[in-house]
Amino acid sequence: MARIAGVDIPDNKRLFVGLTYIYGVGRTLAIKACEAVGIDPMKKLSELTDEELARLRDYIERNYKVEGHTEPLSDIGGAFPLTGSVDAEGQTRLGNQ
Repeated sequence: MARIAGVDIPDNKRLFVGLTYIYGVGRTLAIKACEAVGIDPMKKLSELTDEELARLRDYIERNYKVEGHTEPLSDIGGAFPLTGSVDAEGQTRLGNQ
């Protein structure tokens, strides 16, 4: 199994299918990545040389925002502090009386 972007990719799958195991990479992006580095997307992962695998790994990690590159909620303003009108379970206090 090859490891790309922190995900183990099965050797017995076609390259463009195996890359979809990475969160954030679908079939279209997988095929575009293969073509960008000059690898046939229909090749099985077990047929790749170490050099081809390294090129593909570097390309995906540099050009796509994938699984390991997500930002914590506090960095993007998505964390909501509890206010006085919401209890710990997220329910309004008026509805619980």
